[in-house]
Amino acid sequence: PGEPPWIRDTKYRHFTPAMVHLSTEAGLPGKYRLFSASKARYSDAVPVAATGASSALGHEAVASHAAAPASGDAASLGAVDHGTDNSTHAEDPSLGADTATHAEEDPSTAAADHGAADDSTAAGAHRRLAKDGAFEEFLKLMPRLGNLVDKAIAASPSKEPSAFAKESPQPVPHPNFMANGPKVHSVTWPALFEPKHLLCAPKSIGQNKVVALSPRGVGAIVPVAEHHDDQVQAEIFSLDGLNEAGKLAGAAWTRRGLHLVTSVGKMLQCDGHSHIDGRWACQAAEHAPLPISAGNELLAAAFKEFPEDANAASQGPLVALVLKNFPKFAALYRSIDGAWHPEGEVHVPPHSGSRPGLSFDGDDLLITLNGGEVHRRPIARGEARQFHASPADGTTREFCSACVAGQGTLLRLALRKGPSSALWKPELITMP
Repeated sequence: PGEPPWIRDTKYRHFTPAMVHLSTEAGLPGKYRLFSASKARYSDAVPVAATGASSALGHEAVASHAAAPASGDAASLGAVDHGTDNSTHAEDPSLGADTATHAEEDPSTAAADHGAADDSTAAGAHRRLAKDGAFEEFLKLMPRLGNLVDKAIAASPSKEPSAFAKESPQPVPHPNFMANGPKVHSVTWPALFEPKHLLCAPKSIGQNKVVALSPRGVGAIVPVAEHHDDQVQAEIFSLDGLNEAGKLAGAAWTRRGLHLVTSVGKMLQCDGHSHIDGRWACQAAEHAPLPISAGNELLAAAFKEFPEDANAASQGPLVALVLKNFPKFAALYRSIDGAWHPEGEVHVPPHSGSRPGLSFDGDDLLITLNGGEVHRRPIARGEARQFHASPADGTTREFCSACVAGQGTLLRLALRKGPSSALWKPELITMP
């Protein structure tokens, strides 16, 4: 009641009342099958019974479809499958033949075919879910993998370099065959001697010599010959008092003698310009301790004394420090009224190796890289920076330090591995 006739006519335009059945009817035509939506179930193994019964997944739709024509209990089937008394099922005439054929099939065959189709659908859905689950698990692991990579990177380069240079020496590109190569001085060095610091004698003492020092206080005095082919003998000595102060981070040869800076920030003074019977006595310097925080360490250091005619407090001693926690720049400090005050910062070029070599040449700071390049940075003047290229002769070396001799000659200290042994031997190199 209340349904307009034009709505009823439109609704029954293709369907006649005889073709519409309710689930509450007492009887249904034999060719009519109740429909129940399949339920998605996911399992790796979906067996199908040979007798045509429902599979191990418990698929209710298969059982209901197969049993509907034989039992004829439409009410009970409708109640089980649909759970509602007023649900209406319509049969499309265009699909009647197919529906009838399907209904007339053997129930076991129909159930098996339907079960196989459901199994393939379930297996495909399971594969999709497995892929999605694997991708989600991978996304969950990404932060942990990133933390492991960060820890591995942080642990590898932070280890303390040993006396045998844990970092591989940088190969030098081979130059043009017509270019003038480096000149290696003919020096007879002490055995098992691997120096890291090179100090040129000050002009005031009138001696063309250099001092090579190892981090643990073994040194050698080497006269610089006018011609690099002239054979000279290195005099070995030891620094007394350095072991108690720590490992050597930098040094300078001043007019008073050797001035040492250790990795823990202590400063020592070694008076005189030569050793006595192979020993060079050193004692604590008169300067205040360097401003190094607890737990930090110096990778490299350089010292510049004040000039003899200094009348102003701004002309106090100057130091350049490269800290282990801040290896990308050299901090400058000047001693004023017995205390160290910041003077500025100098950028350390990249690829400097395990530690850069620092030394002063007048008002310029020399930064020696592991590959042999020397960068000159003016401190007190506004002059342009200068760059001294690496001595390129195709030989693999590890360069440690550089200084300027009395006649303005730039000398470099390098370590070269012997061809038939694992020992590293020092070399004193100049460029023509």
